[in-house]
Amino acid sequence: GLALLVALPVVGLGAYGVWNQLRGEDANMLPGAGRVTSQAGTEEPQDLCGGAQPAPTEAPPAVTDWTPVVEGLFRLRATAFTELDPELLCQIFAPTSPHLATDYELIQAYEEEGVRPRGLSFEVVNVEVISGEGELPVVLEITDRVTAYELVDENGDVVEHLAGVPEGTWRAELVVAADASGYRFS
Repeated sequence: GLALLVALPVVGLGAYGVWNQLRGEDANMLPGAGRVTSQAGTEEPQDLCGGAQPAPTEAPPAVTDWTPVVEGLFRLRATAFTELDPELLCQIFAPTSPHLATDYELIQAYEEEGVRPRGLSFEVVNVEVISGEGELPVVLEITDRVTAYELVDENGDVVEHLAGVPEGTWRAELVVAADASGYRFS
C-alpha cells in the first residue's frame, strides 16, 4: 500500500481526494490540487461538454424522489472512471462545474499511469431535499459512501487495493440539463 502510494501519488489519492472535494471536505488531498482552482488551468472539460449552455426551454422531468436521480448520476460517474470515458462526465456535471474539471483531470491521470479503477461504486445512503420545489438549483443533502475498490493495469492485474471512502454527508446543487433531459451537478 504505502510504497505504491509513493510510486503512484496521483492515483493513490484518486477517488478519495476527488470525492472529498466534491463533498467540500479536504481539497488538499486532490491530485494536482494546485491546478484545479477557480481559474481551472485546463479548458478541455469546457470544450468537452460545449461550455456554458443556455437554460432549457422545456421543463425538466418532475421529480418526487431524488434518490434514483442521484443514484443514476453516481452510477454514470463510476462508469466514467472504470471505463476512463471523460465524455460521460458531460451527463453528470454542468459544463461550468468545477467538479467536471477535477474528474476530467483524474481520468487523464489514471490514463497516464496506465491504471483504472475496478469495483468502484458511489453508494447513496440518504437524500434530503433542502430546496427545489419548483425552483433551481435544486439543493440536496446527500449521504453517501464509496465502496472498497482496486486499481488494475492494462492486463487487469491488481496494482493497489483502496479502502473507499467512509459514509459522509454533503450538500449538492443540481441544475437542469440544456436539453431538459435530466439533472446535472453544478
